[in-house]
Amino acid sequence: MDHLIALPSAGSIAVAAIALFLAVTQGLFALRRPRYGWTAWGSLISFSTFGYSLAVAFQYNSERIDLVQLVDRIQLSFILLLIHGLYGYTLSFFGIASRKKHAVIGFIHLVFLAFIWGTGLIVSSELTSRNFFLLGRPYVESEYGPAGALFLCYMIAAALYTLFIWVARFRENARIAFWYIAGFTAWFLMALHDFLASLGMPAPLFIMEYGFLSFSIFVLAVSLRVYDNLVARLHKREAALEEEMERLFTTLSSIGDGVVAVDQNERISLMNPVAEELTGWKEHSVRGTPVQEILLLIDASSRLPVEDFIKKAGKTGVPVHRKKTTVLIARDGTERIIADSCAPMHDREGKIIGFVVVFRDITDRIKTEEVLAKARNSESLAILAGGIAHDFNNILTSIVGNVSLACLNLDPNDHTYKLLSDAKKASFSARDLTRQLLAFSRGGAPVKRTATLVELIRDTVEFALSGSRVKCVFHLPGDLWAADVDQGQISQVLNNIVINADQALDGGGVIEVRAENLHVFRDRIITGMEEPQHMPPGKYVKISVRDRGSGIPEEHQKRIFEPYFTTKQRGMGLGLATVYSIVKKHEGYIQLESKPGAGTTFSFYLPAAEGNPQLQDADEGGIFGKGKILIVDEEEDVARVSLRLVAGLGYDADSALSIDLAVDKYNYAMAQGAPFDVVIVDLTMSGTDGARECLARLKKIDDNVKAVVSSGYSNDHVIMEYWNFGFSAALRKPYSLEDLGRAIRETIAGPIRGKPLSEK
Repeated sequence: MDHLIALPSAGSIAVAAIALFLAVTQGLFALRRPRYGWTAWGSLISFSTFGYSLAVAFQYNSERIDLVQLVDRIQLSFILLLIHGLYGYTLSFFGIASRKKHAVIGFIHLVFLAFIWGTGLIVSSELTSRNFFLLGRPYVESEYGPAGALFLCYMIAAALYTLFIWVARFRENARIAFWYIAGFTAWFLMALHDFLASLGMPAPLFIMEYGFLSFSIFVLAVSLRVYDNLVARLHKREAALEEEMERLFTTLSSIGDGVVAVDQNERISLMNPVAEELTGWKEHSVRGTPVQEILLLIDASSRLPVEDFIKKAGKTGVPVHRKKTTVLIARDGTERIIADSCAPMHDREGKIIGFVVVFRDITDRIKTEEVLAKARNSESLAILAGGIAHDFNNILTSIVGNVSLACLNLDPNDHTYKLLSDAKKASFSARDLTRQLLAFSRGGAPVKRTATLVELIRDTVEFALSGSRVKCVFHLPGDLWAADVDQGQISQVLNNIVINADQALDGGGVIEVRAENLHVFRDRIITGMEEPQHMPPGKYVKISVRDRGSGIPEEHQKRIFEPYFTTKQRGMGLGLATVYSIVKKHEGYIQLESKPGAGTTFSFYLPAAEGNPQLQDADEGGIFGKGKILIVDEEEDVARVSLRLVAGLGYDADSALSIDLAVDKYNYAMAQGAPFDVVIVDLTMSGTDGARECLARLKKIDDNVKAVVSSGYSNDHVIMEYWNFGFSAALRKPYSLEDLGRAIRETIAGPIRGKPLSEK
């Protein structure tokens, strides 16, 4: 083979090697980064250059004339592929999205390809020999057909067109554009070489060889520049993505809701720390796990699995909020009430690529709402109970008053006297029962008096166990310290505890009631409640009620004093809640000790009084007196029995069924020079402000008026703090003859109280 023929193919082989390297690297990059698919056009350019260069090298080194025409067709086909790749690369690189333009160019190239292979219009069936500059012998190749010159012109036009695009957008990426323009210039010279040769004009072969080599080197330089640019952009984008992910993770970690992201197959891809805490699972251990295996959700009411709202969100394409109350069962079995929702995630094209499940723990909120609802019910109950208590105590006032009057005319040793005394005691017990609900519901403060508790404990327990098969054993020392207590409320405490003990001994048994003096010298921890109580040093009276029943289950002991908590089929759950409320209002402490099968002991501690108990008058003669009393009460029966009681105590009495009538009678008595010594006025009267309004109007007539307020509302603040409203004493209905007599005597003998708060 002539060395003059083989030598020029060195340039073609070098071009082929460079083009192969570019085709492989660009193709791999396009496969790895589909988002940068336009780089596939660069691979197409390199591949077409590779094929054309191999065809040229083959033609240079072949002596078989019959293969010349085939090789020429292959060369022109790869030139078409090269042109197509250059168009696509240029348009895609600059983001010129024009499907119509790509379709037109593709159609033109298909037509040219058909002409190359199917006709002799571009590649003729005849051969020609040309003498290239510095080539030792003629070079044989196919003749161009009638359309050959058109094809060469198209090559030049294509080069100029793509060159125009790069020049027009030179400022967008000057470095890449410079090298690309230089490469197109070399390609233009190569096309010009073929054009001149086709016209029979001198055209050195090396212009084509080294022009094509220069073009490939320029494409290589551009590709490297593009890759360098892409890598920098990718690193920058990855850094920005990492920063964005960090911000997203920080945001997800800081919010109080649990967030779980799942893919299209409902497998977990992300969980924030709150979701980890609520579910009990760590993200790294559940990534890729079906979300249904981690989020165990059941309906709070039916306890059945809830509907899969992820599928529902996938069908509708919009966020779904669950309306029913849902319970989340954590890994350790802990149950939490949650509010949850699910929203689909969409890509730029609107396709669903996953879902985000958001949920929050609303257990405390639900419990708070339940407590508020119960509080509203309790307030309604308190209003209802207050009205009932008022009317009921008015009835009891008539009963107690008449019984007291009957006892005045009987010998204390008479059997009838004893029966009436028991009836009076039962009436007062009934009054105490009306206070029980009010003490809890309305939160009224106790009206305290210094008193010994031995007789109160014995009477209350015996009354509570009357008719029961349970026997009570008392351990009550004679030197038990006195305490400042509301005797009615402490009686309620004992009554409720003893009734619970009686019910625990369903088949009968023994209850031990013990009282003792306790001197605490250092802080003592009182257990049995949800939170331990600290009892400070001091003197206390400790009262304990012990039964040997079945005991209280450990899981119930922490809730035993909660309002409305009960394990009984018939019960409101107010008994022990009332006990706790009353003891706390007496600044005391309560303790529970219970073991299943070993019985229960309730103990409560009351601060011991500093002074001596208030002794009652030893004889009934101490409650009698002289004076003029006005009774103001709109209940005619109550006014009538009060008149009898006051008259039985030796006083002159009159009554008024309204405030207007009371003012008229008081004004008339003042005008006659015989004023009333004491006015006993009911707390509430229809259509008025009751006792406060009555006292305010009487103060305008006589600034020295002395008044006693009376009511069946044992917990009203006017009754509990009567001195702040200008009253000298308070009587809680039903009251005994002794209570009435002492209140009148103390009022007459005592100082005049200040003006009511409403006038200050």
